[in-house]
Amino acid sequence: IHGMFNDEHIYTEPPPGWSEMNKPPLDYTIRYHVDCHPHTPHAVLFAATAPNGQVFFFDEIFEACTPDILADMIKNKIDGYFVASELMDPSGFIETMVTKTSFADDFHACGLQVEKASKDLNRGILQTNAALKKPGYLFFSNNLHWTKREFDSYCYQDPLKRPDKPIDKDDHFMEGLHRLVLNGLSYISPTIFD
Repeated sequence: IHGMFNDEHIYTEPPPGWSEMNKPPLDYTIRYHVDCHPHTPHAVLFAATAPNGQVFFFDEIFEACTPDILADMIKNKIDGYFVASELMDPSGFIETMVTKTSFADDFHACGLQVEKASKDLNRGILQTNAALKKPGYLFFSNNLHWTKREFDSYCYQDPLKRPDKPIDKDDHFMEGLHRLVLNGLSYISPTIFD
């Protein structure tokens, strides 16, 4: 599906000005997407936009845990940064029958103001492919084990019968990528809020 993804999109050492592979400078704009699941690991993808507009997908979480533990893991990664958007899969907003609360409610209680992400899969795929085609725009850390793995396995169910329907399995980080792209990845200076 994302056949244009190649080695040119991967960075293998910290970009200029970075202290580590997963530590962008503090003036970058941070965004993340949470794909939460009741029985399988949660998937969180993090993006950092540089002042020059380049976008670096710099970290990921793939962990089965309670919402409060996942929230703490996210907060550790975004501490000190300006976070422009906090997205969550729409399923995270479904209330349980017993508690009448949702995964998103748990995150809100932990201080993370997640918003419902788009469900427009086909548009997300198209816009992600367009972004991948732009030279020098999207970059992915070589440390993103699960994200890179999904790039390799993400494909359509049956090109003849369902040419627009991806296989709905092991696609958590691809969904996060699509939704982050759809929501916008432009640079926002943290100083405008000072």
